Amino acid sequence: MNKTVTINISGIIFHIEEDAYETLSKYLSTIRGYFHNAQDKEEIMSDIEARIAELLKEKVSDFKQVVLMTDVDYVMNIMGKPEDFAGDEDQSSNNNQETYYTNPNRKRRFFRDPDDKLIGGVCSGVANYFDWDPTIIRIVYAILALTTFGFLFAVYILLWIILPEAKTTAEKLEMRGESIDINNISKTVKEEAEQLKERVKKFGESGRVNRTGERLGEAFKQFFTIVFMVLGKFVGALFMVFGIGLMIGVIAIFMNKASIDGTNAQLYVDDFLITNKFFTFIGIILLMGVPAIMLLYKGFKMVFGIKYHNKWLNIGSGILWTIGIIMLTVTGINAAKEFSEEGKIKTPYQLQNAKMDTLYVSVDLNNKLLEMYDSYEEVKQYDKMRTGGINDHGFQLIDANGEKRIYGATQVNIVESATDSFEVNIIKRARGSEKKPAMERAKKIAYSIKQNDSLLIIDPLFSIDKDEKLREQEVIIQIRVPKGKVVKLDKSLYSFLHDVDNVSNTWDGDMVDRRWIMTLRGLECIDCNGLNLENVLPLPSAPPMPPMPGEININDNDAKVKMNEKGIDIKSKDATIKIDENGIKIETKNTKKKED
Repeated sequence: MNKTVTINISGIIFHIEEDAYETLSKYLSTIRGYFHNAQDKEEIMSDIEARIAELLKEKVSDFKQVVLMTDVDYVMNIMGKPEDFAGDEDQSSNNNQETYYTNPNRKRRFFRDPDDKLIGGVCSGVANYFDWDPTIIRIVYAILALTTFGFLFAVYILLWIILPEAKTTAEKLEMRGESIDINNISKTVKEEAEQLKERVKKFGESGRVNRTGERLGEAFKQFFTIVFMVLGKFVGALFMVFGIGLMIGVIAIFMNKASIDGTNAQLYVDDFLITNKFFTFIGIILLMGVPAIMLLYKGFKMVFGIKYHNKWLNIGSGILWTIGIIMLTVTGINAAKEFSEEGKIKTPYQLQNAKMDTLYVSVDLNNKLLEMYDSYEEVKQYDKMRTGGINDHGFQLIDANGEKRIYGATQVNIVESATDSFEVNIIKRARGSEKKPAMERAKKIAYSIKQNDSLLIIDPLFSIDKDEKLREQEVIIQIRVPKGKVVKLDKSLYSFLHDVDNVSNTWDGDMVDRRWIMTLRGLECIDCNGLNLENVLPLPSAPPMPPMPGEININDNDAKVKMNEKGIDIKSKDATIKIDENGIKIETKNTKKKED
């Protein structure tokens, strides 16, 4: 058990073993005696003690709070012993030259140089860091500042604000990559004192100009410092707003109050995902909650100028956010497998009087399910039906007294029939991890249509069993129209026609309340008053006949054929046919007998 004492070095409190304290005390006394006659002894000792305090601070931690003898030996080896460099100092003084102990492996730090500055000391700081001539740096910077239209001037101001100034002797030595020991500290202090005397002597008009430039530079620095401070607080306020918004979303999810298009979001989570719900729930909380907390934390620090920094908080939040991403990625991959295969069921609907001339098609707007849609009134007005926005097929999940219900909007398509009769097919589609479960899921879609004489009434919605999951189920009513027959599209079909091809390239919504006839070219509008038909394709014209190559004669035992520019003559045993500009003339044996 060793006795410890408490000491104060350069304003820092240390607990040190008694024998280590005695050694350090003798060491400082020796140094103080060595610089007893130096003009700047107080400043030299202050810088030496500051450097010793910095080195001792590196040796203590939460787990080691007492300075040991080995730590004092380490400091003395770094700083050097006075008796080791006393002779060098005397020789240096006699030769009137400076000798610095420089460690070539020592890493330099980036500071602004206050002793060789024109404005802010940025260029001289860069020169010290790379061991270049500061004049060259200033010339290059001036040229680049002009060629970049002032961009580098803003960079200079920013570096002026960000980079610290080398104020202490230790910082100046570190800026130049020199060893921070007793010898270099003392020489630097003396050198600065000499430079100060020189500046005082040369102070005059040039000094006033330099002072004016420094003051102007300081004014620019203060201005941009205020600007960046205001911008920083504004950005911090935005961070806090976004953080609060995300936090509200997280709380809504946690309290099961989040909604998508007016429907409880939990229904969508249950419906889409096959992974454990709790696993997904935690992933969403981490994905949204961690950024929300960090945005609030960073924004609060920026707004109120708090300098506190905790690296473990940043590392921990990054780890938690990564875990959330991994959890949701696993969930997404498992859910994506459920959409890999498509199953399709095609069921013909037997029409009565399928050979009718005109088939009328409408949507049953009295369907009670439509009332569950927010846009029901717009549907009745034949406006576009917005059915939940979950995807292009118009699914909507409905929370009916806590029970999930899924409905989708029917699609209607019109194509040409290969027969002389109207045909209607109900096509149901769904997706699954394999073909068979996708087919089974398609079969479970509940849907029906009905016919009233020549009117085909389409149910606007299909439903999915509450135990089924949403896997891109859809219902397409395919109406096949034979050539020469007419289909009349009611206004109620406005929102349900799906990419119907027609000769005039008319948009689906403009095809309603009109009659369309199936021709060789496709659907053509019959009563198109007010319809833009600029896109109607013209009927293809027959290619012109090639010119007759002179005269063609065909001789056979039963007939002779002669073709030239005058026409065509055909002579046989029973008749004569002549085709020319006067028309067609036919003579048979019976005709000749009558003339005789």
